[in-house]
Amino acid sequence: MFKIKYDSGTLEELLYVDMPREYQNASGQIVLDYAKAIQESVFEHLRVVRNGQLRIIFSPDLKVWALINCTWGIFETILLLLTINIIDALIIFVHPRSLDLLLGVLCMPS
Repeated sequence: MFKIKYDSGTLEELLYVDMPREYQNASGQIVLDYAKAIQESVFEHLRVVRNGQLRIIFSPDLKVWALINCTWGIFETILLLLTINIIDALIIFVHPRSLDLLLGVLCMPS
């Protein structure tokens, strides 16, 4: 899985967020809290989706001071075409062996 992911290179990075809750902390920093954030990495043969929360803290001069991401779920999906090719290869590999096994069971003396 890692070979597929890192050999192909990232094609796209996407971030989906809901409306933030904005407030100012005791230090005077502006904080944006996103209760739901979805980060999606798209590779040639793989898509990785991370669900979680996002918090961005800005300094008083509005520079990003901290970016905190809390992920509670990661889903990795292999694209259908690659999956079909892998399944076809497995069928070609397993079929002759399963036929031999079945014939061996049927021909066993009782």
